[in-house]
Amino acid sequence: MLDHDRLRRYRLGRTYEALKASDCGTLLLFDVNNIRYVSSTKIGEWERDKMCRFCLLTGDDSPYVWDFGSAAVHHKKFSDWLEPDHCRAGVVGMRGTIPPEFGLMQKYAKQIAGLIRDAGMADMPVGLDYAETAMFHALKEEGLNVVDGQQIMLAAREIKNWDEIQLLTQAASMVDGVYHMIYEELKPGIRENDIVALSNKMLYEMGSDDVEAKELEGVSRIPTNLGRVAHWLPYRSTKYDNSLAPHNTRPARFYWPLFFYWDHAR
Repeated sequence: MLDHDRLRRYRLGRTYEALKASDCGTLLLFDVNNIRYVSSTKIGEWERDKMCRFCLLTGDDSPYVWDFGSAAVHHKKFSDWLEPDHCRAGVVGMRGTIPPEFGLMQKYAKQIAGLIRDAGMADMPVGLDYAETAMFHALKEEGLNVVDGQQIMLAAREIKNWDEIQLLTQAASMVDGVYHMIYEELKPGIRENDIVALSNKMLYEMGSDDVEAKELEGVSRIPTNLGRVAHWLPYRSTKYDNSLAPHNTRPARFYWPLFFYWDHAR
């Protein structure tokens, strides 16, 4: 049975271990997948590419999470695995929506640097997964030695526990169900975007919180005689790559995948 408390403890523990094995004393995260891994918080599909949330892990202290004000209040009320005063309201550039001249990047860079100093980690590098360039410079201006922290997170996330394996299995089963639906729906005249829409609908109805990398190509449009039906990551967990039958110049015909493989399980 899936144990969410065990999953949260495992992921945070893996991050602590990876951080201690590195030269860094702190991790600063803007990648929403890393934020979710460390803090077990997620506020919706819309924030996936905004670079608006961030998370700080200093030494063996509990995570700090900056979020929109209403989300920060929600975390304080319902995310009892987080320390309430570590759930903070904040936003930076949102991929250029808020210009650096507005001062938010400088404000939060100063706040982050202060927390790092308070934790006694000011003399150690800060591992950063990614950030807007202006935010990167704001952190440097605060005297922080910013280095690549994405490799630390990749090392932490590489080994899965039982709960993650169960989620991977569930995600793969969902993808298999979508493939069967595609098999039933593939009839002469159906459009590629129709299949993509049906696939999205089915995955979200089954509980997906992130459907991405959907690729559906009619063989007649592929110049290499091979095409790919799809990449679906219903839980950001699985990736299938599929070969199609040889080129066919008649109206779109699709063929059941001949093979698949697992890619990195994020």
